[in-house]
Amino acid sequence: MQTPVHNAKHTMKQFISFVIKEAKHIIRDKRTMLMLFGMPTAMMLLFGFAITNDVRNVRTIIVMSNADYATQEVVDRLGASEYFTISKMVATPSEAEKAIQNQQADMAIVFPHDFASRRRACNSL
Repeated sequence: MQTPVHNAKHTMKQFISFVIKEAKHIIRDKRTMLMLFGMPTAMMLLFGFAITNDVRNVRTIIVMSNADYATQEVVDRLGASEYFTISKMVATPSEAEKAIQNQQADMAIVFPHDFASRRRACNSL
């Protein structure tokens, strides 16, 4: 009767011999070698240089119920960024939602009416 350890060693030997046999077949076949090494190389070049995941020029709607200095300063900084393009400014979130549904913008940034006082409170900490 074979022990489990003996059976595992036999199975491992079979697996290793299978891997060696397949490796010899792959090395002999030029097309398989091209697929094995050429495709990953092409994918690395394509995804590494040609395709970027940077999100730029996102059409943005600003929702401001209170246009104070602090809010306007943040909006100006967002507008100066290459990541956001300020499409329009509205007074209510429902207006922004309609504009997004009508494909006039991609996102909305909602500033609360007490944004300036909250910002001052956070900066004083």
